[in-house]
Amino acid sequence: MRALVCLLLALALAAGCRTTRMARPLTLQTPPEAIRLEAQRAWGVLEDGRRLGTVIEFRPITRVRDPIFSVLDPAGLEMGLVDALGRVWQGPAEGGERLWLGSGTLLEGARRLLGGGEGAVLVAEALPAGG
Repeated sequence: MRALVCLLLALALAAGCRTTRMARPLTLQTPPEAIRLEAQRAWGVLEDGRRLGTVIEFRPITRVRDPIFSVLDPAGLEMGLVDALGRVWQGPAEGGERLWLGSGTLLEGARRLLGGGEGAVLVAEALPAGG
């Protein structure tokens, strides 16, 4: 009987919980800073003899930071990014929101962004002209 009373009391307390959510505009104490990146290395993404795209590693010039890997389609359009933590982001290069697709290795991220399968591989190559 005592257990039943305790259970009913716990249920009554849980039912009385209220969750509130407040939104406020984001304010920055310091203005955002542009970080200049420099292309360091490149890899071709190949599958069954055809080129799916290119991965280019970028590193900040002015300070030590983790690299960012840009994944490009064969036409040179950015399909998304893979960060140093292995998070894969799809989306526009200019403005807008990027969509998080998941996490994994650089190769897995390139496969995901370019639609490659298990046979896709990374092959080191020279940086593209202008890259």
